[in-house]
Order: sequence, then structure tokens, then C-alpha cells
Amino acid sequence: MMRTTHSQRTLAMFVVLLALLSALLACAGNVRNMTIGGVPKYVCPSATPRPTSTPLPTALLTYPAAFNATLDYSYIDPTRTRVTVQYLAQNVGAVYLTYSVTNSSGYTSTSQPYLVAQTGNYAGLQNTFTVIFPFGMAYGQITLFSSWPPLRFTVTALSAPFSTAPNAPPCCLPAPIYPTPRPTATPYPTPTPFTMIAPSAFFLDDPIYNDQPPIQLRLRMKAPVRAGQLTFLIPLLAAASWTLEITNVGSVEYDFLGAGYTYVSAVTTNGLTQTGVWPPSHYAATFLGIVEQAYGPQAIQPGQTITAQVAAWIPVNAQVAQLALLLNPYHSGDPGWATFTPGSGAENMVIHWQNATNTVCKGDIAYP
Repeated sequence: MMRTTHSQRTLAMFVVLLALLSALLACAGNVRNMTIGGVPKYVCPSATPRPTSTPLPTALLTYPAAFNATLDYSYIDPTRTRVTVQYLAQNVGAVYLTYSVTNSSGYTSTSQPYLVAQTGNYAGLQNTFTVIFPFGMAYGQITLFSSWPPLRFTVTALSAPFSTAPNAPPCCLPAPIYPTPRPTATPYPTPTPFTMIAPSAFFLDDPIYNDQPPIQLRLRMKAPVRAGQLTFLIPLLAAASWTLEITNVGSVEYDFLGAGYTYVSAVTTNGLTQTGVWPPSHYAATFLGIVEQAYGPQAIQPGQTITAQVAAWIPVNAQVAQLALLLNPYHSGDPGWATFTPGSGAENMVIHWQNATNTVCKGDIAYP
């Protein structure tokens, strides 16, 4: 139930007028820098998407097994007794090499195994290993073995010099096999903006932006709203305080004419709601222990944030239902000393906050 008496409203208008006059006399700004234009609004995403992440592969890369070798020369002669093993290996485990020498009487001696490569499921290698044979041997043998079948090569011994081109090394290591990626998941929902626009009563703590330059602000009425009771022999008055945060998100200085332009616009007593104007009071602020009072004009530069802590007397046993802020004190035709009449003139002249936090949507979309 809503009710307002004419006498209450007239008295409130007069008290507010006195507060406004003191601020107006101290302010040397201009109309352009004092008016909050546009339609203030609060925008929140109703569905917040998760950050995009790269899907995990179904398996690691697979390197196909490969094992091969050649000899640069398959013989020795009086001018050359070195033989080079040219090998490649990939994903066949450990690779060992042995060589043996058989003399003219048929006796064979064999070397110890040499570990020449260690492979796994990763890129393989191409390398060489040189064996020096004695010139007087009948023949030699080189063996490479791994998890694959061994590779054996016979080296003959020539009694006279002999010249041929060396054999080419083996080619080539097979490329890795890439796994099939996981199927693309259904995209997360795109945020659907939840928007409140003046003259709706905004929630406490929500960032409210106006969308019309040159003055562009973020307004935030902070929770909680405090209250205190003043009593002597009988209850007399109740005091309430609130904090308004103003951030200049534009590129032009904003001239805030002081906390006299924010007030209690509705109270609730015994379940009944009463609208009106309960203006700021220095005495109410002092009673609640507010030391720094923001009732004078302030110039808020681009990027700057200020907080105005304000207090007012309200009816005894009442609770604050709504708070308000006058957006354009110097609206068209107002010379600066006319009677304060919130709600008249442009529709966006006053915005209101309900004394409640938002239970519909949390967070906010960044200011463009």
C-alpha cells in the first residue's frame, strides 16, 4: 500500500531545496557536466559461458616401428679396412651391434654387444657405427638386433685394391600417426542479457550505466542500508544511511553537485509503504557516526571513483524501502533555484534503488 500526504511532501521539498541551494552556490560547473543523460540500465548475463578449452586427443601420437641398415662398403682391401654401418631405428626398443672376424683357418672371434640406440614411441634416429677389420681375415660379419628380426651383413676381404661407390644409407623414417580428435562438444550457451532499465527500481550493488554521452557514469548503491533509532523519553526519529559509488567511465569531467541529490524515496512501516522525500541531514550523519560527509560539490575526473556516504531522518520504526538520485538537477528551464520536484520533467530525471540485493542475476557485462 502506497500513501503520501501533501504536507509531508511540501515540507520535504523545502528541506531539500535548502540543501540544494548550498550545493548550487558552491558549484561553478556547467549544465553539460552536471546532467546524467540517456536511460540508465543494468545488464547482466543470465547464462555465463565457460572459457573455451582445447579438446584432449583420444590418444598420444603413434610412431610406426622402423628398423633398417646398410654398409657403405661390403668389403675391405689393402687400402681400406673400415666399414661403416648406416642404420635407422624407430620405436623398436634397444638396438645392439656385434661384429665377428673369421680367419683363414676358420677360427671366429665375436665382439661384445654395443648399445647403439634406444628407441620408443617418439621420433627415431639415423646414425652410423664404424668397424675396423684386420686385413688378413678371411671374412667378417656385422649383426644389428632389436625387437625386430636381426640384420646381418657379411664383409669380404679382397687381396688387391678395389674401388666402387659407397652404398647409400637407408631411407626413411616413417611419419607419426596423429590420433583422431574427440568429437566437438555442443557449445556452451551464449549469455542472454538480463536488463533492468529506469524507471525500474534497481537492486543494491548492481552497476548501473547510462548510455548517452558526454557524461557517462557507473552508479552503484552499496549494500547494506544502515539504520539507527534516536530516543530520549519517547521514540522521536530514526536515522538511515546509504553509500552511493560513482565512477566516471566517460572522457568528460562530471560535476557532482553533492549528496543532497540522493534521498530516501520510500519507507515501510508495519507493512505499509509510504512514498515521499526524506532528504540528507548532517545531524543524522553525525548521529550514525559518519565523519566524512559528501554534501558538497565534487568534480569527478574520467576514470575516477568516489563514494558518497549519506544519512537522513526517516519516520520512527520505519525501514528504508527505496533510495533515489536526481539525474539532471539543471534540467531545461530550471535556473538552479527552482523548487525541487523529483519525478517531474524528463522520465529519466530520477532513478530509484530498492533496498534489496539482486537474486535474479549475478555479475555484469563490461561497459563498452
